[in-house]
Amino acid sequence: MPNRYTPEFKKHHVEAWRASGLTRRQYCESQGINEGTFKYWPSQINAKTKHCAAVALPEVLPIQIARPSAPHLSYIF
Repeated sequence: MPNRYTPEFKKHHVEAWRASGLTRRQYCESQGINEGTFKYWPSQINAKTKHCAAVALPEVLPIQIARPSAPHLSYIF
C-alpha cells in the first residue's frame, strides 16, 4: 500500500465501504488499509466535494435591467 493515498483512491474506498455493508474495521481489514488512517477519509471526501461545488459557481451573474412598461390605465365611464 502506498504511504500517500490519492484523492481518487480514498473516494473509491469510501464509496466501496459504504456500499459493502461492512463495519469500518471489517472493510479496512479486508483491504489492508489502516483503520486509523481510513477513519478521516469520509470527512476529507465531503470537504473536497463541498469545496469543488462552491468553486464551480460563478461569482457574478449576468443580469439585464429593463425599464418597467407604463401602467395600462383603463377608465370606465
